[in-house]
Amino acid sequence: MTVDYTVVVGESKRELEDLLVRKSAIETRIREVVLALRALAPLVPAAQRDEVMRYLANIPQKPKTLTEAVIHVLKSSQSSGLTSSQIRQRLEHAGFDLGAYSQPLGAIFTTLQRLIKKGKVFRSTGSDDTIIFKLK
Repeated sequence: MTVDYTVVVGESKRELEDLLVRKSAIETRIREVVLALRALAPLVPAAQRDEVMRYLANIPQKPKTLTEAVIHVLKSSQSSGLTSSQIRQRLEHAGFDLGAYSQPLGAIFTTLQRLIKKGKVFRSTGSDDTIIFKLK
């Protein structure tokens, strides 16, 4: 059986377009519900209000900037540190759009250097002489 990759690509593009429309609608609805809960929280008893606010604070937020995304990847890493290439792979796997960067690895490395200067990340050398980054 021969696979017509042109057909597969076309079908995949149509599916992706549909998923993106649904994703946008879901994200809009999530924002609306979060706003409603924040507006309603002051109207309920203190214990319930506190529970709602804790709940809202724990909703995972998608990182908006490369810096936030890199910090998130380093926080979620249970290893003894990550190389810049490993960070890029995890960002891509998590769905962070690196397409806006002409040199994604360079942008990640520059971000890591800025985080080092701010004292949020430290850099070390691995046993195979690779550069490893870890949160402080």
